[in-house]
Amino acid sequence: MNELKLQNDINSALADFEESGDLVLVTPLPDLISNKVVELVENNLNDEVDFDDLLSGSLNLNIGQGIGCVQFNMAPLDVQSRFGKRYHCAEWMGGNLNDSLLYRDLILTFDECDSAGPISNSKLVFIKANASSQILLQGKALSVITRDELLSKSLLGHFGKKDHNLHVEFEQLGLRFNFNTDGTLNEFYMWEPEVHNNTLEERPQKDVGWTIASLWPFS
Repeated sequence: MNELKLQNDINSALADFEESGDLVLVTPLPDLISNKVVELVENNLNDEVDFDDLLSGSLNLNIGQGIGCVQFNMAPLDVQSRFGKRYHCAEWMGGNLNDSLLYRDLILTFDECDSAGPISNSKLVFIKANASSQILLQGKALSVITRDELLSKSLLGHFGKKDHNLHVEFEQLGLRFNFNTDGTLNEFYMWEPEVHNNTLEERPQKDVGWTIASLWPFS
C-alpha cells in the first residue's frame, strides 16, 4: 500500500466533507468519515508502487538533492512511499547492507540501522548506482559516461579530479565515479553536499554517523 497516497486521499476526503458542511468534529469520528477512511484503505491496499515501473521511464539524479522524487534526509517510510517496497538484490551490491534499501540498479543508504534494516527515524545520506542505462545524470545515462569525457568538461562549474585508481571525484558536488580499467563506468556515488554562501561544499563527516570512505569499496 502506498501510505503517502493514502494519507493524501484521506486529507482530501476530509477537506471535501468540511467544504460540504458534513464534517462534525466529535470523537469518535462520525460513521460517514469512518466509512470513507475504510473505503480509501481498501482501495489503496493493492496500489503498490513498483520501482521497476518507475525505472522503465528513467530516473534523474539531482545533484546535491537526490534521485527522482526521493531526496536526501528522507526517512525510509518516505522513500518507500515513493519507490515502493519491492526490493532487488544483485551481486554488484555486495554485502553488509542492513543500512540500505535495495532497488534495481540502485542502493539507498541511511545513517542508522538495526539488524532488520534502516530504522524509522534514520535519514537518507548516500546513493549508489551501477552503470544503469535508465538512471540519468544531466540528461545522460550513467551507462554511457566515460572517464575521458567526464574529465574533459565541468559539472555545474566544477571539474573532476582523478585519484590514484583513476576514479573521478567532484568533491564539492558530492559525486564520485568508479571506472573500469577501460574507462567505462562501473559504479556511481552521490551524497549531499552542504550549501554554504551559495556554493556547494562537501558535508563535514562529523555531521553524520558514517564516513564516505567507509562506504566506498576501494581506497
